[in-house]
Amino acid sequence: MSLTNDLNLRIAVYKPTLKKTDLGDNKPAVEFYKKIWASIRVTGGSLATQPADITQAKLAHNIIIRANSLKDIAEDMFFVYKERRYNIDTWRPHYKHPDRLEIICTMDNTPFNGGVAYA
Repeated sequence: MSLTNDLNLRIAVYKPTLKKTDLGDNKPAVEFYKKIWASIRVTGGSLATQPADITQAKLAHNIIIRANSLKDIAEDMFFVYKERRYNIDTWRPHYKHPDRLEIICTMDNTPFNGGVAYA
């Protein structure tokens, strides 16, 4: 497949930053960084039992992007697609296409609130 067929989703990249409050303190927040083309694939998952018999799913995803679209990638960045947050665990070069990065992420189960607070 060609690159345009593989990377067919437009995802938003957010990064942490410090915002000044009215009192002059620095408060952690998140800031929109850029939008990039990507491919998202579910690679696995597990179930975790929380207190009060609540079962929570932990889903692992592979996000594939062009290596040049996000040169300054860091583990404290995260992606948002359709109001779902994907936290970066690690990344590596794609085994088949050296011009792409394969990013291993875990999906946060709570909807993304638009960057109001840093979680």
